[in-house]
Amino acid sequence: MMFKRRVNAVFKDFPGYRTGDLVGIQSRHEEQVDENLKRWAGVVDRRIAKALPGARQVPLDFAAYRPEELSRTVWLSENEHVVGCVVEDWVVAVLDGSIPLIKKIGRPEKL
Repeated sequence: MMFKRRVNAVFKDFPGYRTGDLVGIQSRHEEQVDENLKRWAGVVDRRIAKALPGARQVPLDFAAYRPEELSRTVWLSENEHVVGCVVEDWVVAVLDGSIPLIKKIGRPEKL
């Protein structure tokens, strides 16, 4: 599993294991979008995420993901976010099997 996050003018890769790099968490207050940074701890299955004490669900600011090394990259639209889980100062992406959970936030896309 590999995630891509836009950092300045490039896309940084985040593997499915703990690296400690900073990941953005989106929080929406009316029209304003705030970004908090937490340390990357990798991925976890949704059943385990539900059982983590003190965990809370958050949308992560990843732009894309790739389930396997040889699979194609899946790019997310502006209103789609990977579901994450924050435990203390660490954040993990939540998977359903081998696919990350995606949540639509905000206004729907225009056709």
